[in-house]
Amino acid sequence: MLYLLTLAACAAALCPFSNGRRDATAEFEYDHFYNNTMDSAAWATLRADLNGLFSEYPTPFELANNSFPFGATVVRLSWHDAGTADVSAGTGGPHAVTRFQNVQSYGSNLGLYKAINALEPLYNKFNGSISHADLWSFAAAVFISNNNGPEIKWRPGRADAPSFAADPIPDTLLPGATQTANEFRPIFQRMGFSDQEIVALLGAHNLGWAVIANSGYLGGWTTEPWWFSNQYYTRLLEVNTPFYTPTTNNGSTLLQWQDPNQFMMLPADRELVEDSSFNQYVQVYAASKDEFYKDFAAAFQKLQELNVAHGLGEYVSTISPNVIEYQYGSRVLSSDVVTLYYIFYGDWNDPSQIAKLQQVGDGISSTDYWTTIQAFFQFDGSKSTPLYASGNLKVSSQQVIDTRYSIGRNLTGNATEAYILSQIQSGSLPNDPNGVYVFFFSDDVAQSSAQGTFCNQYCTYHDVLSTAQLPYIVVGRPDKCSAVCNNPVMPSDGPTGDVAIDSAISAFTMSLVETITNPFGQAWVDVWNRTPITMCYYNYGDTYETETGPFNLMINESLPILVNAIWNPSTQKCVFSFNGIQDVYNSSVEDDGSIVFGNSPAYAWTIGGLTIASVAALGITKINQLRSGYKSVSGW
Repeated sequence: MLYLLTLAACAAALCPFSNGRRDATAEFEYDHFYNNTMDSAAWATLRADLNGLFSEYPTPFELANNSFPFGATVVRLSWHDAGTADVSAGTGGPHAVTRFQNVQSYGSNLGLYKAINALEPLYNKFNGSISHADLWSFAAAVFISNNNGPEIKWRPGRADAPSFAADPIPDTLLPGATQTANEFRPIFQRMGFSDQEIVALLGAHNLGWAVIANSGYLGGWTTEPWWFSNQYYTRLLEVNTPFYTPTTNNGSTLLQWQDPNQFMMLPADRELVEDSSFNQYVQVYAASKDEFYKDFAAAFQKLQELNVAHGLGEYVSTISPNVIEYQYGSRVLSSDVVTLYYIFYGDWNDPSQIAKLQQVGDGISSTDYWTTIQAFFQFDGSKSTPLYASGNLKVSSQQVIDTRYSIGRNLTGNATEAYILSQIQSGSLPNDPNGVYVFFFSDDVAQSSAQGTFCNQYCTYHDVLSTAQLPYIVVGRPDKCSAVCNNPVMPSDGPTGDVAIDSAISAFTMSLVETITNPFGQAWVDVWNRTPITMCYYNYGDTYETETGPFNLMINESLPILVNAIWNPSTQKCVFSFNGIQDVYNSSVEDDGSIVFGNSPAYAWTIGGLTIASVAALGITKINQLRSGYKSVSGW
């Protein structure tokens, strides 16, 4: 079995602001409520099934090809379904009318069919025990509650509209992306929301990514659109700086505010800053994640209960237990040193690229990042297991550089595995039970496996040699597919200025963690088979900027890299900060909050206790700390 890992930017829209107009009028002709028959075991099963879906969808290939981040789109689906309510008239609200084709075709609902279709098997699984409206609403609450967001209080009882004729909502009920504050405020007031609740609810823009095909807009509101946070508000406070400029994208005539890294705000988002009543709450939520979480949880519950609150049942927990435990599988670190054996296949004529990969292998075990990995060999959770030595890594001087393309330029997974094994059998590399064999291939080599192809379905994977039971890693250099294999927060250049090798390093470190902690897919995993990396996918925590790109880990004084967060088995949380900037000397702070260093090489600063004597040595003149608004998560 291959254990695939991929990196890409999110590409879907979670947007309470919408476009499109259509008129219709009617009143409800059915009972708003039904008798939900789910018991506690069924709810637990549904929570587990939902978290399984959230951990699988989407693949970065889907993201890069304008697919959807499943959890964020489910939140958008439930938001749009409930946001049709008129509390004074008693019409609209969460009754799953969006499942009808004509409502899915509304400009405000484009793309929602993907989430509807993905949830439909779960509706069928419970065979009438739950309505579509309850399923959509519960799924959104579970995603937020277990995805670094606040716990959403939730209870069942929303009946499905039996037909569009029973609840023919028009496409004029949701707020629009180009509206002014005075235009969208009455729409929220129709639902019974105050200015404070409006600002809190629009914090849903912390999730998701706008796609031109769905909304006419392009880009994300935050640096980590897969995870709930208060970053939307900190970025709103930057929207009037020169870094945000009005622009259009790819032929779209719609105007959006965008910064150089393609993070954007809609015109209506900007109204939250321009309007003094809204702005006061933006300031509060930018300063306090806890305050935002408290207010969002209350407002989102209210949204999901519009026109049905008085007929709902008992509260159901939206929190899923989230524990990674040792499952008695084999682990790699059974000695004091794990040796990495590198194979460079194809065009590796740039010695600096090979040198960077060697430095990562040799240096990463001296960083805070490796300390977290070692925790998996010092903590056995609730199981009684022998603890192995928490060793270090080193890169062997024995390596293979094959520039002759000796097995061709179009490789299969089987051919790749056979090639690695042949290097061991021929004596080019040793047979080392405490070794990990790493196959790096260049951009002019195509590679495919049973799971798909490099640059489409994956960017790296790890497995074991079937005949020798030795772990290996495969990493492609993504020169030609940065849209898929690039880090979501990494712009066109990486932290060292070579985006291809910087992306390969990030992919390699992900597979390395997977291989060390879970080489055979049966060691450190949770009940849904999620690993220390997949529990924290696409999260980078405190990220600091060089002139070419962000980093969050220093391998040595000249090599900054960007690594994915890791799940800590003892705290059961994602660890985000690794060797972060601790102190800065002889520097100034600009109006945008960035740090600018002095010109003298004698000026120094420390990164994770590592003193760097010369600014010029790293080529850093300015560091922007991305204000993610959180340090740890309570779940997936």
